[in-house]
Amino acid sequence: MKKTSLFFYFVLLVVSLVLAWFSWVAAPKPAEEGVAIINCKKGELQGLTLEEERRSATYTFRKSAYSGESYWWVESLQTPISAQADKPEEERTSEEASGEVKPVVKGFKGNDKLEEALKGFCPWQSMRTLGKLDKEKRTLFGLNKEDTVGHLSLKLNTGPQVFRLGQAAFGFKDRYIENEKSGDIYLVDGKPLEELLFPKTRFMQRNLHDFQDKDLARIKVVISNRETELIYQSSDEDGSKQGWADSRRPEQVKTIYTNWIRKLFTLRISDYLPPTAGAPGCTPPADSETLVRLSFYTAKKEIGFLTIYKAMDEKGAAAYSACSEKTEGLVTLPTTLIETIINDMKDLFD
Repeated sequence: MKKTSLFFYFVLLVVSLVLAWFSWVAAPKPAEEGVAIINCKKGELQGLTLEEERRSATYTFRKSAYSGESYWWVESLQTPISAQADKPEEERTSEEASGEVKPVVKGFKGNDKLEEALKGFCPWQSMRTLGKLDKEKRTLFGLNKEDTVGHLSLKLNTGPQVFRLGQAAFGFKDRYIENEKSGDIYLVDGKPLEELLFPKTRFMQRNLHDFQDKDLARIKVVISNRETELIYQSSDEDGSKQGWADSRRPEQVKTIYTNWIRKLFTLRISDYLPPTAGAPGCTPPADSETLVRLSFYTAKKEIGFLTIYKAMDEKGAAAYSACSEKTEGLVTLPTTLIETIINDMKDLFD
């Protein structure tokens, strides 16, 4: 063999080895970005409903009656399991025994985490697009009509979009879905769907206000026919006047006022009460009394309110509810903390 041929094969071998080495150490190419399932813009999503066999959640875009700002309202529905194999027959309720168990509906206002979560559906990106599949593969993914485990409906300004929910991908929570109109099938991240189906623990709004006590200059307190006003006094050079005082005695800054207000702002919503039929919003519960009405002000304007009601439950125990500018309806509050706050209010009128 000629030296020229040997040299040619040697060079070819070296080049092949170099290319193989670079191919081995090179970083993997990023996965191709998912295809847009819904290509909508911010503000176009007006509602979303997610339904499975015994549970559903509906999200509705509303406007606040107090501030005019937009928010999400959630209605979560769950049908209890009516016939549990390990539950003795004598312990079952009449509804459970007959199989006529009514679904439990919970309504509440959504928080900032919910708003962020719903942004992921407008636009909504798939992990993979599978196109239109034959019946055998549709059966494998749980997307034939008889295999479908649920539906997702999105209400957009441009019209509704409905998707059939299939099985989770093997070993993952990713879900197969099908656009009912086009028949296109996609693989999507299943975690957002699961969170929306169980919304209470993650997405319930538990704050009574968007502001803190440090943002306030004045608080009006009304109990029955008695009224007082607390004002915040900025500090002198020595800091002696920093704190809250009665407006009738502004020079007397008292620690008891500051402590009471701080305690007031530790209140968090425990739950939301169903609206009274024909009287939505902050309509007081039947046979309740108004314990206190609070109005909150900055130096320039009123920015919020809190009204606390008291009623007696079936067992004769006190039941407290409340409404604020942020709740959009009646809520329940922790009983022990409410009773402490109410008992301490007598110091405001001494």
